[in-house]
Amino acid sequence: MQNHKLKTVLKILDKLTRMLPFLFWTLLIFGLDEPYIAFLTLFAALLHESAHIGAAALIGGARVRARVFGFGLTPRRTLSYGEEALIAAA
Repeated sequence: MQNHKLKTVLKILDKLTRMLPFLFWTLLIFGLDEPYIAFLTLFAALLHESAHIGAAALIGGARVRARVFGFGLTPRRTLSYGEEALIAAA
């Protein structure tokens, strides 16, 4: 029973994370009036995501995949909890 609940939670989290890029771009395009704020937002997002990509490259366990609204990491092998935590914390 616990495994079923975990799978349900993971499916919900997966759907939410797929919506985040859309929400980001919607806020960036329609929610910001000042151009410098839009630039800083883009810069912060690029810096944030490049840290995840850099951590994945350091451990050698994932490859970068381009998506419609951004990039994604696809594991090349099963990552340990420590490696996943490192990528997430980056």
